[in-house]
Amino acid sequence: MKRADTDTTRWTADAGGRVDYWVTAGDTPAQTLHAHTRATGRPPLLPEWASGFRQLKLCYRTQDELLVVAREYRERGLPPAVVVCDFFRWPKMGDWRCEESEWPDPAAMVKELTGLGVKLAVSAWPTVEPGSDTYDELRTSGHLVRDANGGLLTFAWPSREAS
Repeated sequence: MKRADTDTTRWTADAGGRVDYWVTAGDTPAQTLHAHTRATGRPPLLPEWASGFRQLKLCYRTQDELLVVAREYRERGLPPAVVVCDFFRWPKMGDWRCEESEWPDPAAMVKELTGLGVKLAVSAWPTVEPGSDTYDELRTSGHLVRDANGGLLTFAWPSREAS
């Protein structure tokens, strides 16, 4: 097909019924987005905490460690909007609960963080290991991912003790 104009796009179909197209254009990406949201509706602004400073690191090993960091940021005048509690807070991968000896009172921790004006985000890891709270139930109900040969897909993840 010969193109007469490089600024032209042409859609054709050899079969099928009627098709409606919606085209939003602008000279810049910002203009295109503005035109699109003018037609479809503007999204609401995120809440202030959702776009604020997020404090996270590879992992906090204990409730006390996380709280010390949140308090210190507050004392320095740099309060995070959110503190992220990442992995290795559980006894085994797939125990979707905290290790009680290291995280003795999550409710009290959340209450203190709330008092500091900080929200808590907890990362969810959809992985399980044999011996965890959820492994046997997920395996017997067929909810674990299998490879093309029907074998369970596995991933070597370091244990809490190794980290």
